[in-house]
Amino acid sequence: MRGYVALSGREGAFGWSKETTAGAFLTALGGLGRQETYTLSDGGSITTDDRGNWQGIRPEALRFVACCGRVILCDENQLSWEEAALLAQPKAEKPMPQQVQPAEKPVRVPEKQSIVYRARLHDAPVDALPAVHWPRGCEKLRAMLAQEKPVRVLPFPWRFAAVPGTNAQQLAGCLLENGCITKTAFAVRAKGGLLQPKGLHGYDYVRTDTGENYWMLIQNVK
Repeated sequence: MRGYVALSGREGAFGWSKETTAGAFLTALGGLGRQETYTLSDGGSITTDDRGNWQGIRPEALRFVACCGRVILCDENQLSWEEAALLAQPKAEKPMPQQVQPAEKPVRVPEKQSIVYRARLHDAPVDALPAVHWPRGCEKLRAMLAQEKPVRVLPFPWRFAAVPGTNAQQLAGCLLENGCITKTAFAVRAKGGLLQPKGLHGYDYVRTDTGENYWMLIQNVK
C-alpha cells in the first residue's frame, strides 16, 4: 500500500491522501467548487467549504473525485481518466418488482439482457475540462507543483508547493486564470521582522490571510 497518493486535477483542482498509523488516509482536496457535493471512489461523498476545500479521514486512498458524473481529480497511477469516468457514472436504480396478475395461459417472462458497455475511448471525452495552458519557461515549476504536496500561501486560485530541499522555508507557486498561468511567485518565510534579508532585492513583505509572513516576488507571465 502506498503511503502517499497525489491526485492529478483539472481546472486548478488538486488533492492528496496520506496513510496514517491507524491505516486510514488523511485526505486534502482544494481548487474545487464552493459548497459543492462531490462523489469519491470509495463510495462516499463530501461537500466543500466556501473556499472550495475539504479535509478529512477516508478509509482508503482516493482513486478519483467526481461531480455529477464528471471526474475532476484522478490517481493516474491507478486509473486512466476514461476508466475513472466510467466508474463515476451514477448507478441506475433497480425497478421495483411488479405484481403479475394470474392469467389463464402461462406468461412468458423475457430473458434478462446483459449490459453492454461502450469500448474504452482513446480520445479525450467531449465533456472533458479544458487543459491548463502553461507558458514556456515554467516547466520546472509545473513539475514541482505536480509532484510536491500543496501548501496554502495565497488564496485560491493561487497554488503553491514547497521547494524540495528547503525544509518548506522556500515556496513557489502560480496563479491560474481562465485556464492560463498568468503569474508566478517565489516566497521565502520571513524571519527577523521587516528587515529585508540580503539577496532578496525586489521582494515585497507580505502577510497572508493565514497569519504567516513571507518575502515574496510576484512576476507576470507573458
